Amino acid sequence: MAPSTSHGQTLINYNFEGLSNGALVGQDGWVLGGVGNVSPTVATYASSQVAGNAASTGTVIAKKTFFTAGDLSSSETVTLEFNVVRTAPGGTNFGVFGIGSASTTSAYFGLASNQFIIRGEGFGTTYVATNLTADVGDLFTLQSVWNLSTGMATLYAKNITDGATEFTQLTFTGGVTSVSLGLSTNVSTWTTGYIRTAQSGSSAGYLDNLSAVAIPEPGVSSLLLGTSLGFLFARRRRSSLA
Repeated sequence: MAPSTSHGQTLINYNFEGLSNGALVGQDGWVLGGVGNVSPTVATYASSQVAGNAASTGTVIAKKTFFTAGDLSSSETVTLEFNVVRTAPGGTNFGVFGIGSASTTSAYFGLASNQFIIRGEGFGTTYVATNLTADVGDLFTLQSVWNLSTGMATLYAKNITDGATEFTQLTFTGGVTSVSLGLSTNVSTWTTGYIRTAQSGSSAGYLDNLSAVAIPEPGVSSLLLGTSLGFLFARRRRSSLA
């Protein structure tokens, strides 16, 4: 079972409902992720609006500013989650989600063809899960927990099509469950969520329901709780003296 994301700060809670079918870039603040990129497409899949591509060539990346620089400064972890489906066999393709700064490509995770992956910052090391692959047409919820202090990440998958109700923790070569994101930038500069979809061929990964929740460091949580309780106590004391 994946870790709980309760008591965290929601940085991203986004679906593509309400957007128009066609290019994602130019709608609701989405822009190209870099020079020479192709915009992902908004399409209807299984009665929902999703982002992806049936087939395309070139690098297909879009990004959007979702939160403020400094929001991750006091966070111990950030839990990222989204839905992805592989629509057809063949091709070299992606359905991935990540966060970072406006000027840097951070780490990401998701589906590459039929494989579940985590990839380090700046197109760094790619880690491929060894205990699960994706069949065509299966919708998954993927969740990755990034420790912002150690730069390590874990990955979980839940097959919605098969009726799974709990996440399966994914393992990588050597049986490890935690891999390095290779972080070199200061996470306090991060403001952006981005997606990468089909690169070539016909097997797009359609994406939906992007989520990012930052979990404060334990000391920060205790401080915030203490401050809240202190405020509540002082308010009650003033009320009793009135």
